[in-house]
Parts: sequence; C-alpha cells; structure tokens
Amino acid sequence: KLVKAGDEALAKTAPKIEDPMKGFMEAADRAELRGFQRELERAAQKNRRLLPLARGAKPTPETLEQLPPELRDAAVAAGAKARRDFIEPYWPKPEVAVPPQLPEAQPATFSEALRRMNQKAFGLDIAPTLDPSKMADNFVKTTWAERVDLATGRPVEAADARYENGKEHQQTPGALGGHNWQPMAYSPKEGLVYIPAQTLYMDYADPKEFKFIPGAWNLGLGPATLSPTRAQPAPFGQLIAWDPVQKKARWKVDFAEPWRSGVLATAGGLVFHAAGHNFVAFDAATGKALWTYDTGAAAIAAASTYAIDGEQYVALMVGFGGAGGMGGAEPRRKGRLLVFKLDGKTVPTPFPAPVVQPPLDLAMVTPSKGDPARGAKLSAQFCVTCHGAGGYLPVLARSPVILEPVGFKAIVLEGAKKPHGMAPFRRFFDEASAEDLRAYLLAEAAKPPPTGEPQMTHGR
Repeated sequence: KLVKAGDEALAKTAPKIEDPMKGFMEAADRAELRGFQRELERAAQKNRRLLPLARGAKPTPETLEQLPPELRDAAVAAGAKARRDFIEPYWPKPEVAVPPQLPEAQPATFSEALRRMNQKAFGLDIAPTLDPSKMADNFVKTTWAERVDLATGRPVEAADARYENGKEHQQTPGALGGHNWQPMAYSPKEGLVYIPAQTLYMDYADPKEFKFIPGAWNLGLGPATLSPTRAQPAPFGQLIAWDPVQKKARWKVDFAEPWRSGVLATAGGLVFHAAGHNFVAFDAATGKALWTYDTGAAAIAAASTYAIDGEQYVALMVGFGGAGGMGGAEPRRKGRLLVFKLDGKTVPTPFPAPVVQPPLDLAMVTPSKGDPARGAKLSAQFCVTCHGAGGYLPVLARSPVILEPVGFKAIVLEGAKKPHGMAPFRRFFDEASAEDLRAYLLAEAAKPPPTGEPQMTHGR
C-alpha cells in the first residue's frame, strides 16, 4: 500500500524511477528541505542579514552552526513537520480492537489513545478527536515537570528544570527517558499496555560557555558539581501493566536492571519479558511470575511468537547494546537466538566467561607531556559516555593502547579500529589534543581501581 502511494506521490513530484519506496522517501526529503528553507526565508524577510543563508540553504552542520539558536530550532522543526505532513496521508493506520470496558462515549479507538507513551514519562493522547483529559498521566516518577496542562497540551515545568543562569538540577527521567525504544505490548483481553519502564537520574548543569561542534554530541551541558559526595539514586527498571482507561497501573514488577528487553503479550494470558539473564513469563492479569529461564546473557529485543503445524513457539534474540548497554557493565557477547516450545529438550552451550580488564601495568609506559586537565574535558565530551563504565566497551584507562603515543593516535586520530566501530576523531582534535587525552587517561590509570558495581554513564 505504501509503495503504491509512493508511486502516486512521485507522479506529482518527481520523474519515474525504478525503486518506488526510494523515490517516496526522496520526495519526503525534498518536502523536509523545503519546509526548512521556508522558515529561513520568513526570518530573512524580517532580518535582511540572513538572506545569504536563506537562499538554497540545506540543514548541514555548517549551516546550522551559523544560525541563531532559536531560528535553527524553528527551521529544523519546520522541516520535520513538512516531512511528516507529506508522509502521513500515505502511511497505513494501525487497526487495534477496542477493549470491551472502554466507555461507549469515548470518541476514538483504543489504539489512538495509546499512540504515545513517550520518553518524557507521560502517556499523552495526540489524536485530534480525543478529549485531552483522557491521557496525560506520568507512569514513572517525574521531577522535571509537575503535570501536563490539559488546555495547551504542554508540560508544566518544575522550578529550575531548565537549569539556566549557572544553576544545576537533578532530574528523572534522564537522557534515556522513562521508556526508550524497547517495544511495549498490548493485551485486548486485559485492556492493558505493558511498558518496559525505567527510572534513571541525571544531573543537568548550565555550561559557562557553549560552542556547537558539528558532528559531535552537542548536549549543551556543563559539568555537574551537585554535592560530589552524595550518592545518586540507584537506577532501576519496572514492567508496568498500565490501564489507559483508568489512567493507572494495575500491577508492577521491579528489576535491578533499568535497561531490559521489549515485551510480548499473548492471547493465552502471558506476558514475556527479559531482565538481566532471566527470561520470564508473567500472568498478564496479575503480574505473577509463572516461568523463568536463564538465558546466560542479557537481551533488549522483544520476544515474538508464531505457530508451525499447530505448535506454538516463542523466540527471543539474546544480545545486549543500545545507548543504555554501551554505558553499562554487561560484557559484550555474540548474539544468540533462543526458540522455546512446550517440552523442548535442547540445552544451549553456555557463553564463555567474560574477560575482565586488569589494572594497567605502567612500568613500560612512554610518559606523556600532554595536559591532563585539558584531556579530562576532551574525555567528558567525546569518550566517557561509551567507555566510562566498562564491560560492554573497553575502559580506556585500562587499555594497553594508552602506554605509547603512536598506536594511541593511530586509533584515535587515524581510525585504525574503524572496521570494529571505533570512528576516528581527527576532525574534532589534533595530535596535541590527542596527547592531552592520553595524559589524562594515564593519570586515571595510576589511580586505585573503583569499588562497587559500575553505573550506566548515561545516568550521570
């Protein structure tokens, strides 16, 4: 249906090409670019100095860096809206049965009521035909906003939530949200949505100065100094059985792991969810754990179910990663597809024991003449999010690569490990900066190893 719609759209906007889906998305790209340009042209009518930027502008990092922040955000938003407006008329609409207990006066389908359980931790109804009072309730603890203003649809922010003028604020949900990309599930029988939720705190600080770096992770955050000795609340996860009609949870199950799998709900009254190394089947109505299997490694995918010749199977792709995985302590392992059925007899081979990085022997180090303080800033900007906790990716302060400058720069600047996913950083800093970074990592390597379990670096 979408490809056919793409053909029809292309007939109006572009020459006929071989791949209709590719053509459809190229047409969407053109719509987004035009929306971006229109917003710049409107601004240029008020400020003639923007005319050179507005003529034929494209949303490249170089162009965005030159725009005032408010105009940059407005132009990007206008482009995104234009793209969405182009695609939406052709996109297939989901058809989900309305649960029996939904009031007859409800002026929309149940699927519309559930269209957005978003990262910001509020279940928001965005269907234009729905009464906005039907869904605007937080399903996890939320400190950056007090509530949603039902008249405007905008959140009522908590005091200091924007951490402006040098202020700092500890917030939850943090950068990974109250619910990330892991799929939710829905049971028509129970009328419940099953949300793989998480509670992670993050310290937000207003930077003393900020410079946009094209291609980098531009968070606009300064270093947090909120009581360095205080213990940040430990992150945790929950499987929440949410009733969107009553606007409350019917049951919850807590987990030590915030970053877990998606959810599968079956017509047989089961909800499958993986946390840590446990794959669990819960009673969809009560949340009681009915069956547990040790997967030997963590999973973030949702399970799936199918039948062959009348026999039902449940499949789970075991494998860890994603934004939350890279910053955690779970070791990196090969993926494994596990498929279950009643009375299954296969016993998988155990995963090899993970190799733990030992403290670095500095006896053979080539001393660095770099500036550790400057290297610390580079590490915070470019390195710590992925390499800070260790386990999934190497801890840089324990890597033998930092012992001498030639191999270190070959990786960091020239991309010697690019085939393995470690991109070169030559476009961000030069050889002197790379040596500053090595000096900082050597200083960290000389410190006693930290105690306790590593925490997800996205939570800090």
